[in-house]
Amino acid sequence: MAIRPVESAEEIADINIDLLADEVIGKVADKYSVSTDDAVKYPNVEPNYQIQPILKTPKIDPGDEIVLDIYVAGYGVPDINRLSIHHSLDNILAEEQFPAELQSGFIGEMTDDYEIPRLLRGEPASRLGLLKNVSFLGPEVRLFIPKVGFADDPGIKNGVSYRDPSGVEGYPIPILESFVDDYPPLQLRINTKSASVLSRNSYSGDYPINVTFLYGDDGSVELSNGSVNVHVRNRTERYWWLPAGIIIISIISLLVQVV
Repeated sequence: MAIRPVESAEEIADINIDLLADEVIGKVADKYSVSTDDAVKYPNVEPNYQIQPILKTPKIDPGDEIVLDIYVAGYGVPDINRLSIHHSLDNILAEEQFPAELQSGFIGEMTDDYEIPRLLRGEPASRLGLLKNVSFLGPEVRLFIPKVGFADDPGIKNGVSYRDPSGVEGYPIPILESFVDDYPPLQLRINTKSASVLSRNSYSGDYPINVTFLYGDDGSVELSNGSVNVHVRNRTERYWWLPAGIIIISIISLLVQVV
């Protein structure tokens, strides 16, 4: 959008700085907003959230994929937020360009305007800033969650399903706390090196993955932490059954010879 040049001191005094900034930066700051309160039943309550990491693969062998589902449970719409993930898996990360990826479930699948009403109650929202999949190499990744993540899940009304005739009142379920078609709102997937690449048993042990959610406004900030441990099995753990199997086979062979 072209900006008309200012011609007098009076016009300078009357400049709307916010409007001017919008023209210059293209309202980039608004790309993560929800434009209708209809999408959130309690838009003015104090936000209160708890991060909930759920490890799908608590024990893995070298070469396996680590899968961590991430939910953000609570209510309210924070003005600002930041999700941070830290892990200590550097020495067992697969040797590829981006061995780790944070996927965004069904939030990232909604890319067309006609799909917006399916996700949000009320009128369609504009400039949702949908969360895209994030691939990364290092031990940490940081990102912020667009406000659409805190909107009410359209499949749930007043805390119960639309199909539930009981009409029980309750806080609506935000999108970041729900799942669809067995997909969580956020999922971390990490590829690991195979046993042939890793040195003998030096890789085995517990590896923590920490997830931190920071949220609030200019006046106050809240913090929620969650941590899980991934156990990488060594050769002894992977083949624990082998000695017992050899003993059983030996006993059977001995019995056969006796008979």
